[in-house]
Amino acid sequence: MSIVRRVSILVPRIPVQIAQCLQGTTGESVVGFCRKHGIAYKSTTLHPPGGTFPPARLFHIEADTESAGGVLFYAHGGGYISPTSSGSLNVALALAKSLGCRQLSFLEYSLAPAARYPSQLAQGVEGLKCLLEEFGAASVVIAGDSAGANLMLGLLAHLRTPHPDVRSDIELDSNLAAVVCISPRCSNAIVAPSFQENGTRDVLSKRTCQFFVETWQPVLDHVWAASNNGDASFWSDVEVDKILVLAGEFECYIDDIKTFANLLGTSDTKDKARQFHIARGAIHDQVVLDHALKIQGGSMDRLLFEWAGNNRLPL
Repeated sequence: MSIVRRVSILVPRIPVQIAQCLQGTTGESVVGFCRKHGIAYKSTTLHPPGGTFPPARLFHIEADTESAGGVLFYAHGGGYISPTSSGSLNVALALAKSLGCRQLSFLEYSLAPAARYPSQLAQGVEGLKCLLEEFGAASVVIAGDSAGANLMLGLLAHLRTPHPDVRSDIELDSNLAAVVCISPRCSNAIVAPSFQENGTRDVLSKRTCQFFVETWQPVLDHVWAASNNGDASFWSDVEVDKILVLAGEFECYIDDIKTFANLLGTSDTKDKARQFHIARGAIHDQVVLDHALKIQGGSMDRLLFEWAGNNRLPL
């Protein structure tokens, strides 16, 4: 059972802090994953400036050892209240390899309620800043699933218009190569019809999604907290060359994700720079759930890795 599903079940029953203790930390999962598979890794401690936000860790994991290429910067899902699942780690490493990245940099951000919005954004900004010390922006792909995709979209928004409470002196030497958003949370207003329509089919429910928001406590009209708060002109001017957005046909977030795709001006044509694809028969984070269970070839899996194969970074 996935971390997200466990949280969906546990939310009404036990305090989130107890659930977090039972699940362990993202860092523990990353270290265990790398040791199990014999993968080289190291970590960097990130310190957002000003002392307002807690430190985070960025794990640098060996990916495509035959590549001299770039890096995949990945943030996991879990509603900002759960550590990573094995599925997110499996997907992130496979995606890094498919893109021809020599390194996967996996962010261990702080969890709510101990660290609320915009703590994770501040940590993500520091993570990107760290990577830009080694890689040019054109060699950096940013990606995430669910809340992690929300974080990466917040990072893109911050690069365009800095969050007033998050200090940053990032200057890109070019656009980022790409952003990959798997089942992103695009709104913190849990009111779209799909929450009712898919509530009995999806791994998430309306109640769980509301709990995520209540625990994280975002500023509801901030574009850094929810991409749908930006308009089309805002998203037309973000510093990234390619965008991929994936959603499950039967997920609770599907209506909000469709709204965001319209703001982006995406297409389902596979040679376009901005693409949006709906995985038929899939639910929220389907590819992450599949990879946790070692299932490959599902509808979202095929869309993700076909795109990655067609958009490998230059060597």
